Amino acid sequence: MLVGLLIVALSTVILSVGFGALWLFLCHQGEVGEAVLRAARRLHLARPEPEVLPNRPLQAIARDLRRVHRLVQAPGPGESALRRTARLAAYDDLLLQACRALDVPDLLTGVTEGTERDAERLHLQFLLAEAGLDVDPPAQAA
Repeated sequence: MLVGLLIVALSTVILSVGFGALWLFLCHQGEVGEAVLRAARRLHLARPEPEVLPNRPLQAIARDLRRVHRLVQAPGPGESALRRTARLAAYDDLLLQACRALDVPDLLTGVTEGTERDAERLHLQFLLAEAGLDVDPPAQAA
């Protein structure tokens, strides 16, 4: 009799916890997900939170973007693949800074390296030019 009573009590507790967890997940999905992600970051099980760069003046972003754009478009002779990859990463970071500064939608985040990412870079350059920042201005005649 006592064993049956313990089984019923334990089953009730397990079902209550299960339904409580389901309710918590369904009603507070975003909050629960954020809490789990924070805990995973503390335990080094997830990537650290991306560093948010301070807003820089648009002129500084444009100057750096144009300089790195020229380096990406015309790599030096004998340049290593590692250096090219690093320059592309720097260029992408500058594109994203320019997007934030001009309220242009971020199209690069989440796109894997390759042809699709190259196309998104070109699309971003076009959107930035429409917003007033020409990444590759025509050379001025001397």
